[in-house]
Amino acid sequence: MLKKWEQWKSMPYPDKVRWRMKLTSLMIPAGLLLLCLSVSSLHNVSSLYGGMGGGLFGCGIVKLWQKRRLLRDPERLHQLEVMEQDERNIYIAQKSWAYSSYLLFTVLYIGMLVAPFFNETIALTLAAVMLVHVALMLIVYQYLHKVY
Repeated sequence: MLKKWEQWKSMPYPDKVRWRMKLTSLMIPAGLLLLCLSVSSLHNVSSLYGGMGGGLFGCGIVKLWQKRRLLRDPERLHQLEVMEQDERNIYIAQKSWAYSSYLLFTVLYIGMLVAPFFNETIALTLAAVMLVHVALMLIVYQYLHKVY
């Protein structure tokens, strides 16, 4: 995994954008699949699938269009490369992930305290989400601790 990360870091920026385009293009068929499921599914979840499918499809189209335009404009491509590699922006992104994780724990905990008054299933679901989040954090921490 670390070897692939080193390859990614040394990859030319236009190649990174093309690779991201490939990933983004997966959103379009996923959105279409969800739209098809919304037509054929039960009435109470069809709007959920339809909304998610339409959102994925629309975002996939827009993101592909943006990335194609970006590849045609070398000046803008260079600006985004510099912005993406800026240490301040990287630091801000890392801090925002950390703070949003703390806020997620706080909201989940408050929800777990309030939810049993309304529905025990919701409280258990919030507890499960919190446990999965903690487990993932520990797994990623252990992995990164070994690698670095």
